[in-house]
Amino acid sequence: MAENAEADNSKPVKLPAFWARNPTAWFAVVEQQFRRRGVTNQLDMIADVSVALPEHVACRVASILEDPPAEDAFTSLKRALLHSHTLTQYQKYEKLLSIEPLGAKRPVDLLDEMMELVRPEDKTSHLLSMLFIRRLPAQVRLALAHE
Repeated sequence: MAENAEADNSKPVKLPAFWARNPTAWFAVVEQQFRRRGVTNQLDMIADVSVALPEHVACRVASILEDPPAEDAFTSLKRALLHSHTLTQYQKYEKLLSIEPLGAKRPVDLLDEMMELVRPEDKTSHLLSMLFIRRLPAQVRLALAHE
């Protein structure tokens, strides 16, 4: 069976719901889907993205959705969504310091949550390790201290 080399842009690209917690990763997935389907028209991209936005998120970028700029429409929408949903490094550190102890989470889930909040070069820092260990139950901390 011969593959059709021409992209079918007539159907919308089904995208996952917007990830407000990690919009950068969400856009990476979205852009891969557009590349895979051969979608290059920025207005088509906005139409597909708008369906994946919850109401409260769409309201934040309503002016772009209602009247997209003539040039770089998708890029403008992406920039606005990243700006409104990406924490500053200061906000990330505040959140890191206020993360609750392990509780019902698995240790790996707690560590993943903490790793999302630090810069790549800080992922192996002793300070991050200490902050993680301090959120573990006392008996686990004691066992780790004796190793």
